[in-house]
Amino acid sequence: MPFPGGTCIRAGLHRNYISKLELAQKNPTYTTLIKLSNALGVSINELLEEE
Repeated sequence: MPFPGGTCIRAGLHRNYISKLELAQKNPTYTTLIKLSNALGVSINELLEEE
């Protein structure tokens, strides 16, 4: 799932880390999932939902 621009800033995560998540080179921690879901304004369930 590609993240929209500015997500790393709102989530307080480095853009390289976000890139590694997008490329499935890293697995996010629960804390990271919370940060990302808050930054995107969605629930963790929605964030993890497969398309």
